[in-house]
Amino acid sequence: MRNLPRSFMQWMQESNNEHVDLIFVNGNLIFFSILGLGITTAVWWGRCSAALLWAGASAAVGFIIGFLFGFPRTIAQPVSPTGAPVASGGTGHTGGDAASSSAQVPDRSGRLAVNTNLEQVSDWITKTIVGVGLVEIKTLLHRFADLSTYAATTLGKPVSGYAADPAAGALIAYFSILGFLAGYLITRMFFQGAFNKVDRNLDADIQALRLGLNVPAIGTGSASVANAGSAAAQRLKDLSTSQALARGVSSAELARANLVAGSKQEAVLAYISAIGKDPFNPQIRFEYASALEALDRPSSDVISALLDALSVEFAHPNPDLRRKIYESLMYLYLYEPPPQGFTQAISYGEQYTSAAANLPSDVVWVNLACAYGQQAASEKPKGAPFGPIRDKAFAAAREAIRLDPSNQSFLAGLMEPTPDKAAGGEDDLAVFSDDSAFRTLLGLPPK
Repeated sequence: MRNLPRSFMQWMQESNNEHVDLIFVNGNLIFFSILGLGITTAVWWGRCSAALLWAGASAAVGFIIGFLFGFPRTIAQPVSPTGAPVASGGTGHTGGDAASSSAQVPDRSGRLAVNTNLEQVSDWITKTIVGVGLVEIKTLLHRFADLSTYAATTLGKPVSGYAADPAAGALIAYFSILGFLAGYLITRMFFQGAFNKVDRNLDADIQALRLGLNVPAIGTGSASVANAGSAAAQRLKDLSTSQALARGVSSAELARANLVAGSKQEAVLAYISAIGKDPFNPQIRFEYASALEALDRPSSDVISALLDALSVEFAHPNPDLRRKIYESLMYLYLYEPPPQGFTQAISYGEQYTSAAANLPSDVVWVNLACAYGQQAASEKPKGAPFGPIRDKAFAAAREAIRLDPSNQSFLAGLMEPTPDKAAGGEDDLAVFSDDSAFRTLLGLPPK
């Protein structure tokens, strides 16, 4: 028993309960409300309903004023068009992934403040009340006296024998002050915490989506998100565009959420909006191309979007993004009609592999081997020798296998495809099927 709190106030001070403050405030408000109502009922017993009506009206007016005074303010924070917070002194544009953007030009258009209309109204009204109150304090006292006299005419003479006007004035003042305190304290302690909780949850969803997002090269997989990002994307996707913008979600973040969640049309529309806000962000342009491809838009549209991303990336270098763009372009060109298709694929492949600064990419080498195979197949009916082309295809396949040994079985399937794959045109290396050295490289037995 010695460990029990010796008093209620001691328990209030020692308890770690996060609701203690709220319980304490509400308890006092309830106590003084009951006290005031009890006195009101006793003083105006014969006109109790009218007295309670004046008490309620006074408390309501006070509560609204207290709410306006206690309404939380939004702290403006510069953000990049992708929605990521930036340092106040940051300049320039990295052009990188949203997860790594750290020094971009502040742009509040991409991520709006959370519905500041009521905040602005609250600010104006509170300043007006304080300003007018200080300037017209004498007039206000006279107006309050007039209001007390008017209330006294409806309430009648108090049963206790008190003067009617002062009693009515005390009633109005008591419940107005009580309502003001209730409105102010509840707004500060409850509404502000609720708003902060919503913002924290929203920020956590955006962060989970940004960190876990993976938009691979076209042809190598679909957009995905790791860990908690999937649930976060679903919650963000369920927001309408107006709701998302009102809650501070940028167009780019909304587009990513829709892309991962499978809402392709919505993702494309959101990416168009995001590009309009940040036209020099190659990451957003690349993701837009991925969204177009997921929506089964014509390959010409996807290629055009990728070329736009590549042109922007040259001005804002990002090696990993450049690799994905080249892999995507080569993959799409392989499915374009020959000879333009494989010619463009070869051009981009040789351009990428000839630059020592570019990251190694087994996918680029695989696509390059396939493009050389298509070129050799187009030359074969003409009877032209394709030995040099074969050597380039062999070298490309060898490099792809060196970078990733699992490519050996994949390339072997392109040399000796199943009937279904052959019917679908997945036989880019079949033209070299009689080449024993090539077959050995791909792990196939000699013919």
